[in-house]
Amino acid sequence: MTSCTPGELLTDPELLRLIDLDLPLAVLILSALQFIPDEDDPHKSVAVLRDAVPVGSHFAIGHVVFDTRPEARGPVVEIFQRVLGRGEDASRRSEQVLRFFDGLDLVDPGLVYLRHWRPDNPLTAQGRDRTWTMGGVARKSTG
Repeated sequence: MTSCTPGELLTDPELLRLIDLDLPLAVLILSALQFIPDEDDPHKSVAVLRDAVPVGSHFAIGHVVFDTRPEARGPVVEIFQRVLGRGEDASRRSEQVLRFFDGLDLVDPGLVYLRHWRPDNPLTAQGRDRTWTMGGVARKSTG
């Protein structure tokens, strides 16, 4: 399978032979949503997946943000646009990324810069772990 919508993914017979959608599972969306502009409604796509999985499933989402380095947004977006061959701007701030977790319960430490998941990492202490990526893990607790 190359590219498809979440609805197509959830009805793909090959996938359904591998994954039992009646059992809790992990949905990993790492460094992908940052390439999907709002015009393509990525929040709806995540909601379709959220609604399809059973209670007890977890979502892990990673997304580049420009909250602490707004001056880098323009050049980075330009690179994304050139590589993807699209003109839309898919950049988001942390509060926009947080919306991907609507209907889910974030687990500690919440949506944070990746370095805050392991603050005892030696690279963090040395200030050598600069990142623009925030990540969060959330659990589906209600149907």
